[in-house]
Amino acid sequence: MDARRSGRSSFLGPRSQPAIQWRVRARRRVFSAPALGDDGSVVFAGVDGVVHAVDGRTGVERWAYAAPGGVFASPALTGELAILGHGGGAFIAVDRRGALRWRFATEEDADASPTLALDGTVIVASRGVAALDARTGVARWRASGARVLGGAAVSTDGSIVYADVEGSLRWLRASDGGEIRRARVGSLVEGSPMVADDGAVIVGAEDGHVRRFSAQGAVVWDVALGGPVRTTPALGRDGSIIVGSDDLHVHGLDGATGARRWSVRTGGFIRASARIDREGWIYVGSEDDRLLAIEPSGRLAWSVTLGADIDSSALIVRDGAIAVGCDDGGLYLLSDR
Repeated sequence: MDARRSGRSSFLGPRSQPAIQWRVRARRRVFSAPALGDDGSVVFAGVDGVVHAVDGRTGVERWAYAAPGGVFASPALTGELAILGHGGGAFIAVDRRGALRWRFATEEDADASPTLALDGTVIVASRGVAALDARTGVARWRASGARVLGGAAVSTDGSIVYADVEGSLRWLRASDGGEIRRARVGSLVEGSPMVADDGAVIVGAEDGHVRRFSAQGAVVWDVALGGPVRTTPALGRDGSIIVGSDDLHVHGLDGATGARRWSVRTGGFIRASARIDREGWIYVGSEDDRLLAIEPSGRLAWSVTLGADIDSSALIVRDGAIAVGCDDGGLYLLSDR
């Protein structure tokens, strides 16, 4: 299973209460999730539009680039390029010198995270979806459609899956963007769909429901939580679905039936998607200013309070270390070692 689709990490997060090792300041809040480069750098951006790459061990800045609009979604890293969208109506690629390599204009703000297809093509979404050559930013194909707030996902067969603000879930061919099938979610979707090992697609929606669709587009189960779901579901190591909600809980749902296995209450809305380490521990931020660590059984192991709401999804940088953005404008590195 591809970690980009499931929220899984091959690293192990902190097991005991971690301490802050370093903090890098942006001028405004950090809503987007950081990404880990193959050179050990952590790439993140703030709603001020400045993209930063810092050393994952020291926090020392390696390069920065000022985009002309705020960045709300996570970058996709491929080779020496960081690809991301901004509120100025474009997706851009920035290299490891902090230089702009290409720009792809969109009809509306580019607030969705780019996704890498199986062949390395970059899938971007704004109004509809497009497939871009990663080196040049030239569109290989475009598929028209409604506004997309969350990024696309790559299915097990290589097809592209996304949901839009009109409540449609669509599967596209990766080769030319042609529509394969469409299903009705019935409510606005802000997060990305998640693809399970069998090709099923799980989405959370504004109406507070989490739904599992088969690879053929049929509804397998539909579970109502207590508030809107604005995050991307994550796949636990045991096949459970981990999702946060505006009902002030993080939920663990049975992947086969949708039955609730456990819930952890928080003091704030959950706008960050969960991250799962290689042993199944769950890390998720909350708008009560805390980063939570939850054991696979659903027991809260520890929490760390930062300076403001945590809307950024965490990144497990290495064993025992997590990077997470915060609404106080900081990117924090937390470690128990």
